[in-house]
Amino acid sequence: MNTRDRIHEFVAWWNEGIDTFAVSDTEELGEAIQEACRLTYAKVRREESSVSLRASSLGDPLGVLVLRHLGYVSKTHDRRISNLMRAKFFMGHFIEAWLLQTMRDFGFSITARQDEVEFMGILGHPDAVLEGDTVVDIKSAKSSSYSWMASKGLSLTYRNQLIAYREAMNLPYSGVLMMNKDTQHIQYLELE
Repeated sequence: MNTRDRIHEFVAWWNEGIDTFAVSDTEELGEAIQEACRLTYAKVRREESSVSLRASSLGDPLGVLVLRHLGYVSKTHDRRISNLMRAKFFMGHFIEAWLLQTMRDFGFSITARQDEVEFMGILGHPDAVLEGDTVVDIKSAKSSSYSWMASKGLSLTYRNQLIAYREAMNLPYSGVLMMNKDTQHIQYLELE
């Protein structure tokens, strides 16, 4: 069975199955959740003004990218973040850790967690590589966004982000594993 079929099997099990096993390594899951806390609550560091284009911004309008490059739009991450936004970030990090640990227990080989990659000067940190051939980014969304993606497919931002990751890592497949934050259903949207 290829990786894509295994991912779809996992999605079906998650959405329709009865939990037949528990997370086998709760210590590893705990460490992943601690890392989610660190990523969310660590002191925000100021990035240098020479920050490269990020894969996660590839769907931004061209004008914004040009203004950012020229220094008219801040490229730093030192802005204040509201408690509500910080909670959203934490939930995203938590969902990523939870899903990846469950996928590991389901039998997936998971590597390259948050490794920095570069493609044509574009930097990024893909969430994981499954089975050595599929780069996967994990996203969470409210019901309306989740449904929109199910009917319309990957957004331009996610498509471009995955292309950059896939090309940087020289892998044949990529996709987004998305969780509905309201229902906890998941779907896999593959980049064709």
